[in-house]
Amino acid sequence: MQCPSCDSKKQMKSEVIVHKFKESGLDNIILNGVKQYRCLECGEVLFDYGNLNQLNTLIADTLLRKKELLTGQEIRFLRTHIGYSSEMFAKILGLDKTSLSRIENNRSKVSNQVNMAVRLAVAGKMADRNYDFHDLIIALENEDLISFKQAQFKASTKGSWQLLAG
Repeated sequence: MQCPSCDSKKQMKSEVIVHKFKESGLDNIILNGVKQYRCLECGEVLFDYGNLNQLNTLIADTLLRKKELLTGQEIRFLRTHIGYSSEMFAKILGLDKTSLSRIENNRSKVSNQVNMAVRLAVAGKMADRNYDFHDLIIALENEDLISFKQAQFKASTKGSWQLLAG
């Protein structure tokens, strides 16, 4: 791969790394097996995330199955993953846009009711539609979900992703 920034004719140096996926807007997502490219001329760094849509869907699925309350960052990630504006998502949740903004920016606490409403709204819009609302509610009540402070995902050789540890 050649550098798109400086148009160097030299190939960029590549290596497989463990990467904190801050580009997702989440602080607690670690990716194992990301290919990083570095230009030896200008220092530009690029990442190859493989199947990014599948990765984002896996992160969303993991967040929906999280035992703890969702954080504001996680709510924003889920909202944008399913393609809703903040105004539309606030209406769906029965909130005003300012309240949702406060929640997403961690200036307001996420209540149990907002947590549940977000999970149900997002689960209903997930592309695979393999969520049963009743099962999700029962899992939340029985605490039959995954607990994590940090989620790790591993890249396969074909560019797809799997949950490594949560």
